[in-house]
Amino acid sequence: MQEAQLYAVWQNLGRSGQILKTGAYRLRVLDAGQLNLHRGPDFVSAVFELNGTRFTGDVEMHQHPNDWYQHHHHLDPFFKNVCLHVVPGPSASNPENVTSALTQRAIPTLALDLSLLPASFQSTTVSCQPASAINVAALQQLALERLHLKIRSFQHLLESQPIEQVFYEYFFRVLGYPHNAWPFQLLARHLPWNWLRQNLPSSTITPERLYAIYAGTAGFLPQVASDPFLQQLIRYYRQLRQVLPAAALTRQHWQFAGLRPVNHPHFRLAAWVALFLRYHLAPFKYLYQLFEVRLPFEALYKQLQRFFALVPNGYWAHHHILASRPTARPILHFFGAARINELILNLLIPLLSARALAGQSDGFFAYLTDFFLFLPLQSIYQKFKKRFPWLAQYQASFPNQALMQALIHLDEQFCSKNNCNLCPLEHIIDK
Repeated sequence: MQEAQLYAVWQNLGRSGQILKTGAYRLRVLDAGQLNLHRGPDFVSAVFELNGTRFTGDVEMHQHPNDWYQHHHHLDPFFKNVCLHVVPGPSASNPENVTSALTQRAIPTLALDLSLLPASFQSTTVSCQPASAINVAALQQLALERLHLKIRSFQHLLESQPIEQVFYEYFFRVLGYPHNAWPFQLLARHLPWNWLRQNLPSSTITPERLYAIYAGTAGFLPQVASDPFLQQLIRYYRQLRQVLPAAALTRQHWQFAGLRPVNHPHFRLAAWVALFLRYHLAPFKYLYQLFEVRLPFEALYKQLQRFFALVPNGYWAHHHILASRPTARPILHFFGAARINELILNLLIPLLSARALAGQSDGFFAYLTDFFLFLPLQSIYQKFKKRFPWLAQYQASFPNQALMQALIHLDEQFCSKNNCNLCPLEHIIDK
C-alpha cells in the first residue's frame, strides 16, 4: 500500500509544484509524467528538479531501497532511463543511491516521509479504498454502462456493414490487442469477408496457402528466406498475389518489439487461419448457433471454450514467429482462457446484443446481458493492480470478468478525470 501512496504523493507534487526538502535533496516536480501501466518504471517521461538541476526521465518507486536490486531492475533495459528512485522513509534519512549495470551511472534514491505530508497529498485514484465491502451493485451498473457503449458502437456498424464483416474485423482487432489492433483490422479490410467467401474453395484451400495469403498481405513475407516453411509461403504468395484484392501492408504498420511470443502477430494470424478452416470458413455461423440455443450459462461457457480449443500442429506446434528457432516444448494452444474471455466480452456479447436489439428480441438480449454478468473472473488486469491496490482482497465479492469492465469504465469516466467526488463507489482513503 505504501507504493500506492508514493504514486499519489508524486502526482500531487507535480500538481502543486512545491519544493520538498528530504535528506540531502531539494525536490521540485515540474511534471509527474505518466503512470506506467505496463512493464517498466512506475512513471515515465517525468520532469523534476533535484537540488536545482533539471532531470527528464523515468521514476521508479519501491517499499525498500534494496528492491531495486531484488527485482533486477539494474539489469533490465526497460529501466535504463530511470533517473530517480523513490522510497518511503524519514525525511532526515539518506538512502544509498542505486546503480544501473547497463548505463554505469548512479541513480539518486530519495526518501519521502509520508506521515509529514498533508492528507490531501496521499489521496488520489491510485490509493482509494472501499469503506467496508465493495459496492457490487454499483460495479455491475458500471460494467453494464460499458457494455451498452459497445453495443451502441456495433449498432452503428451494422447499419452499413454485414454482420459477418463486422465480426471478422473486430475478431482481428482482438487478435491484435493491445499493440496491433489497428493493423489487424486493416488487414481484415484488405482481405474482406465477401472476397474470402467467393474466392476460397473450402474443399481445396490448405492452411499453408491461406496463411500465405494473409501473411503476404500483412507484409510478413520477405523476398528470400532460408527457412523451408517460409520459402513455401513465399512461393504460394507469389502465385496468388495477382488475384488478391489489395496491396500488402508494410512492416511499419506493425509492432513486434516487447511482445510476449503468444502475442506475436505471426502466431495470432496462425490462430485465425486454424479457426477459419476448422469451421469451414464460417466461424460466425457456428458461434451464433451456440448462443441461439440459449444453454445454461455454465454449459455455454464450456462450449465456447471448446470452440476456441485449437491445438497448434505442423510448423506452429513449435514456432511463435516465422523463421525463428523451434520451441523446446510443444505449444499447447492458440487461444488461452484470458483471450477467450476477451473475445466473448468485447466482441461476441455486444455484437449479438446489437443484432438482438435490431431484431427486437428482448429475451435474447436479456440472456446475453445475464451471461455477461456471469462470466467467471480469469485474472485481474495488470493496470488495475497498480491503480487499485486494494482490489485483490475484494475480488471475492464480485468474482466475474465484468469486474474488469466495470473498473475500465470507472477509470475512464472518473479516475483519469480526477472526478473522485463523483465516484459511484463509496470509498475512504487508506492513510
